[in-house]
Amino acid sequence: MPERPRPRGLDAVVARRIESGPEWKPEMPPREKRVDVEALFAELKDLADASIEADRLMIEFAEAEPKVRDILNTPQSPDKHAEGPTVKDHYRSILSAIVLIRDGKMPYPRAQEVLGIENAEQEWNEVERVVREHPNLLIAFAFMHDVAKPDTLGFLVRDGSPAVELGFATKAIDKEIEKRKDKAKDAAKKGDIAPRVAFDAEQDARRADLRAKYDKLFAEFSSTRQDLDPMDLQKQFFDAYGISISYRGHAEEAYDGANREVVDRVADRLNLTDQERKLLRYSIEQHINPLLKFERVEGKDVHGFVDAAEEAGLDPKEAMRALQAGMLVDGLIGTVKLPKKVKDGVATNEIDTAGDAFIYTAPLTNFWKAEQLYPAYRVEVERKKAEEEAVRQRSRILKDVGLDGDALKALGIQEGADLGRTLGMIRGALQGDGKLPGVQDEALRSELESRIEQVNIRLATPKE
Repeated sequence: MPERPRPRGLDAVVARRIESGPEWKPEMPPREKRVDVEALFAELKDLADASIEADRLMIEFAEAEPKVRDILNTPQSPDKHAEGPTVKDHYRSILSAIVLIRDGKMPYPRAQEVLGIENAEQEWNEVERVVREHPNLLIAFAFMHDVAKPDTLGFLVRDGSPAVELGFATKAIDKEIEKRKDKAKDAAKKGDIAPRVAFDAEQDARRADLRAKYDKLFAEFSSTRQDLDPMDLQKQFFDAYGISISYRGHAEEAYDGANREVVDRVADRLNLTDQERKLLRYSIEQHINPLLKFERVEGKDVHGFVDAAEEAGLDPKEAMRALQAGMLVDGLIGTVKLPKKVKDGVATNEIDTAGDAFIYTAPLTNFWKAEQLYPAYRVEVERKKAEEEAVRQRSRILKDVGLDGDALKALGIQEGADLGRTLGMIRGALQGDGKLPGVQDEALRSELESRIEQVNIRLATPKE
């Protein structure tokens, strides 16, 4: 059996939990459905064995695909991903989760125990089935869902950070950059692409320069702290420099240009079928959206995922289960979070690096709950559409037979109160016996009643 590596990332968290003994109890953050990371797996052996395979996969794909190597070395900050200082730490957790589920080590009873997921056995089993039947699809998703992170890398520092002197942007500077970006986009929409090309080239150069500075700064910082596990090292570096890392638009750019070729090569390497390639693209392009949508539970929020699946030529249920499998290994088990600092009893926007790491299950479980509400939402949508179409149909018929305002004026009815009263009587007659006793002029009354009869006949005719 190969020698186990020193615990890292999520491994290290579980190791610390075990070393603390049976009396260890996490202090759970209030008000949100959070699961303590240190209790995620009952035994270190499960995760350590899975991590060995995860590392083997990362080495294999990094050697075969230079872009994967770049992704793995892309930095990350604990306010977004607290697994460790690089995307490699995030990927290790994702791939380890895939291995565990693939090998049948996370059945629903264990999900109940360690993730606190209740009343969702059918949904869990369906998502687990996706991982076990299509492990290569999930491995491709693991490597490629963040393929554009190196291309969209952004740095933001807190005011007063020593990193400001190195050129890292504060919020104020970042806002100015975004304004320039918006202006360049507007010019491109009007046909002048030169400003956008120049802006993108400038930002690419700036991104490369800042990444080199960040890597150097982190290397210097970590060289004197080699005894720390990656999670603690990442947090201490963040405390020292306050550099927050983002990847704006990385999901949308996964299939742009050269990135699409990378995705295709990885799919080829894993022998994905045409159907799995469709599911892969759907899952990659959508993977951020459910994390944002399902902080709440509303049936209407499922609709966009159904539409996207149908547009991709996929069965919506199958597509959403694949997406949820990605959520499970990436956004849930694969993503370690830190709590927010609390001031005067209210959570702030700053993370508490001294707080207990956790994973957040709500987006996945809320997605499942919203799916249950979706049929009723669709029924209501169809009812409203039918009502709106009925109103449009009636308006068309009224105009065709000469019972709209313009036609009534042509019959000599004066605009204003007379026209309003007559339209009101016509509406009443259409809902009643079709008669207009309130119209004194006999010839006019006869003509209007004849037209009302035509309306009723046409409304009763199918497919009018």
